[in-house]
Amino acid sequence: MTCGLFRVLTKMAFVTTDSLRRFATGKIREDPPRVILAQRRSLDLLAMSVLLLSTPKLDLVGAELSLQQLVESSRTLRPEVVVIDTRYPEGTAFDAASDLLENRYTGHVLFLDEAASSCHAERAAGMQNTGYLTKEASLENLCEAIEQLNAVLRRYRRSKKISPPSPRDHE
Repeated sequence: MTCGLFRVLTKMAFVTTDSLRRFATGKIREDPPRVILAQRRSLDLLAMSVLLLSTPKLDLVGAELSLQQLVESSRTLRPEVVVIDTRYPEGTAFDAASDLLENRYTGHVLFLDEAASSCHAERAAGMQNTGYLTKEASLENLCEAIEQLNAVLRRYRRSKKISPPSPRDHE
């Protein structure tokens, strides 16, 4: 379920981040990575959405509370990176991530954990195209991790001469 306030903030942020990027650089070099955020608690989702919308380093295209909505949104929007909370009660974030990656709904998944968990870190490390951070990480660290995952994806696509998927390709 996408939050109504998020939609309003998103519409405002698209104008703001695009304008700031043009003003700061004089042009837009490469598009920032498109990101969908999935958090199990609505307050966390809103707070992280506002933080991520405040940075021109990425393009937050969606925010979801449920894993089912995350998969559906990812299928439609095709983000480069999905940032997902590891502690969902309705199912595991790792199963959802496997589904997203196997079906190529996203290029990479970045797991966010409440606190460092060796079990979750090992599970994330055992999956391809994933990263792992704790929620204590700064906004800069989160943006850097998303940029690093996206850089790997861009290099792979360039080497294979694959163009990035467009949400319009899958409507």
